[in-house]
Amino acid sequence: MRTKRIFALLLTLVLLTLCVAPAAAAEGEEPEEPVYRATRHIASVTDLQQLAVDCRLDSASEGLLVLLDADLDLSETPIAPIPIFSGCFDGQGHSITGLRLVSDGSRQGLFRQIRAEGLVKDLKLSGEIAPETGRCQVGGLAGLNRGRIENCSFDGSISGLNSVGGLVGENYGTILDCSVSGSVDGKRMTGGVAGLSEGEILRCQNDAQVNTSITEGALQLEDLRVSGLGDLELTNAEDENVVSDSGGIVGLSKGVVRDCVNRAAVGYPHYGYNVGGIAGRQSGYLTGCENRGEIHGQKDVGGIVGQMEPYLLLKESVDMLRELEILNEKMNAVSGTMGDMSEEMDEAIDEIDRGNTSAAGKYNGSGSVSGGDSGDTGESGGAIDGNFPTDEQIREGVDDLGWDVDVPDGLSDDLRTIASGMVKVYSAMSSGTGELSVELTEMNDQLTRVLTLLSNALNGAANRQIFEDVSDEMQEEDTDGRVSGCLQLGSVSGDRNVGGIAGDMGIEYEFDLEGELLDAVGVEGIVSNTYETRCACSDNVDRGTVTARKENTGGIVGMQELGTVLRCENYGSVSCDGDYAGGVAGLSHSVIRQSYAMCDLSGRSYLGGIAGYGSELHDCASIVGVREPGAFCGAIAGWADAEGEALSGNVFVHQDLGGVDGVSYQGKATPVSYAQLLRRQGVPEQFRQLRLSFVADGELVKELFFEYGGSVDPAQVPAVPEKEGYTGDWSSHSWSGLFHSAVIEAVYTPRQGALASKQVRDDLPMAIVMLSGDFESGTELSLREFRGEDPALEEGQVREKWIVQLSRHEEGARYDLRYLPPAVERGHRIDLYVLTDDGWQKVDTVKTGSYLSFEQDQARVVFCAVEQRDLSRNTWILVGACAAAVLLGATVAIVNGRHRKKKAAAASAEEESPQADD
Repeated sequence: MRTKRIFALLLTLVLLTLCVAPAAAAEGEEPEEPVYRATRHIASVTDLQQLAVDCRLDSASEGLLVLLDADLDLSETPIAPIPIFSGCFDGQGHSITGLRLVSDGSRQGLFRQIRAEGLVKDLKLSGEIAPETGRCQVGGLAGLNRGRIENCSFDGSISGLNSVGGLVGENYGTILDCSVSGSVDGKRMTGGVAGLSEGEILRCQNDAQVNTSITEGALQLEDLRVSGLGDLELTNAEDENVVSDSGGIVGLSKGVVRDCVNRAAVGYPHYGYNVGGIAGRQSGYLTGCENRGEIHGQKDVGGIVGQMEPYLLLKESVDMLRELEILNEKMNAVSGTMGDMSEEMDEAIDEIDRGNTSAAGKYNGSGSVSGGDSGDTGESGGAIDGNFPTDEQIREGVDDLGWDVDVPDGLSDDLRTIASGMVKVYSAMSSGTGELSVELTEMNDQLTRVLTLLSNALNGAANRQIFEDVSDEMQEEDTDGRVSGCLQLGSVSGDRNVGGIAGDMGIEYEFDLEGELLDAVGVEGIVSNTYETRCACSDNVDRGTVTARKENTGGIVGMQELGTVLRCENYGSVSCDGDYAGGVAGLSHSVIRQSYAMCDLSGRSYLGGIAGYGSELHDCASIVGVREPGAFCGAIAGWADAEGEALSGNVFVHQDLGGVDGVSYQGKATPVSYAQLLRRQGVPEQFRQLRLSFVADGELVKELFFEYGGSVDPAQVPAVPEKEGYTGDWSSHSWSGLFHSAVIEAVYTPRQGALASKQVRDDLPMAIVMLSGDFESGTELSLREFRGEDPALEEGQVREKWIVQLSRHEEGARYDLRYLPPAVERGHRIDLYVLTDDGWQKVDTVKTGSYLSFEQDQARVVFCAVEQRDLSRNTWILVGACAAAVLLGATVAIVNGRHRKKKAAAASAEEESPQADD
């Protein structure tokens, strides 16, 4: 026994040693460098080109270590990308500059594809990637990454259509400690680092502008619909041209994004969907990130995430084939029950027929058909009352009624047989109807289920989804569908659904460009799914301003369709030209817990310190200032169901406002003093130290602290940092009577007075069109040919027709449009006609140097140049010639007259002279 115990102890020690050894190795130094089968050195452009040729074979780079030994300049030598790579490419800190590719199509970058075993590290890239065809999966370093990318950078411009990233087009691997600068432009899924990522992006930084202009890669202006002359909306393009999913780090993230920073602008003002400082759209795990760039868009615009989608967990899935099988089973059950009933009914009807035929035979002389059986069928007789009347009783009844009817013998038995059959009919119906009713109901329910699926398919919703939100039940360790621990410092603006952290928390219903729904064409593919949705926005802080031109604006989230907002804080001002503005959420249909807001609010109606419209608000606190309170305004919510259980534990500090729509509710939306608020557990430190934060372009300039109800010294207000081409000023704010912290943003007014077209006249350095006026910063002038009808002219020739388009224009603002006309024949001139709602109209122009100038106030102007004979000039020439001729004639006449007078005078003098007498 003792020997067995010693053996067991030794065996245990051996097993413990085997288990601990790997852990000890993991906790110690990093594992040894992998051993490669071969090493290859790249010291010239030729070496790099040869590597691309060799890597056409997928196995060529397996186990291969590639070392870049020198900086390479490719500005004079475009190269083919490395097709597929699974080894290690070590840049050793060197640079490849002037990168341009000779190939075209999709999946473009220095590497077309990095496999799961591949590693690229310590490499600096710069250049331009802009394929003309395909244009999907485009990145500076790789089109597609399944491996690992470490400590790499890209500086330059990237453009494409879908899945476009500054570093990687699509990422299914790991990207860490990388950076991007320059510009990135695309249509769908466009990001500073990656366009689409289902892998990891860790500790990366973006300084590249993402979709900040309308470019060929995003949308061409001629694709826009114009509802009326001078009325152009950038958001009314056809669906296939709409730009969506633009992010400072990643366009669409279904994986992990951690500890990343965006410093550049993302998006175009009032244009584009799902625009975010870190991710345009995300359903994975995004944590510890920071945005400092300006974020612009049209709908679903957020400082961190534009569209925060939930993580979906399939709970139940039903397909059409199985539903049809169930329907068939239900129909078979009904048919079987009706078949059983049919046999019983047939027997009963036969019995009734026998009795009826026998009775009829007694009256027509044919005798009894049923014979003796009709009278002694105990089974039939037992089915009815045993006191059935006899033949004699029937005769007596007939006589009492005065009927002249013979009652033959045996009629009583015939009637008994008929009655017995009727009883059997009733019995069969009563026994089968209950079961049949249940089965018919079940069959009808199943038929309705099938028809619903078919109806959805015919209406284009082949995949009918049912969602059950369980976000409020998520545990802290649940990371899928979560955005947490992020800081937002930039300004965020859009039209609707605009938030400091997330523009929209909800499910994205987007047209399926990739054709995934085509799998549902067949009956067997029509599916109805039930999902659990998980979406949590937790422990995030916003310090930037949030502005919406229309509706749904929040310091944390603009529109909350589902999910939970937990322990979030907002200190940036929230303003909305329309309805639904809140310190935390503009419009919330879900749950907000333990969140705080201290900011200025403005809007038309539905203004709330926590939510403009709130569904469930619990344990939140606010100190807000509301500018010009409108309808439905409250320090906690503009509107919420205060009578039910939607509110609990919310408190606020305000001199005038009530908790919900002007009314406070004890225990639900309770007013407290500032001192009482500070004693509340969990109140953020920001609430304890009140300050004015002066911010310019996302950077903190200075902070001035004050006491509750106090003031700051105006002399301590910092100067606005200079910005080239702009005049700067601080947004208006009072310096006294201060009751809450606020962010004071620098407002820069551009000094942009002229715009010029890219097109020039006859290769001269003179633009065909120039605009002179006061334009917003970033306004772009587009000039293209007009292909519509010419004006109806009695004479003259149309030389050119143009469309002038301004990307931004304040309605009614006037400017001078200057046009450089083409050369014309001698004696000809150029007249200008402008297309209006009433047709082509000639405009008066002023000669300004070489240009013809006229005034306009529209963002879009269509005009044409018509060459005419200059009749006025010819007329003046003729008049001048006639005048000259008349003048010449008059001069000649005068001269001749004077000459004749002189001759006459001379002759007269000669006659009068004394010598003449001689």
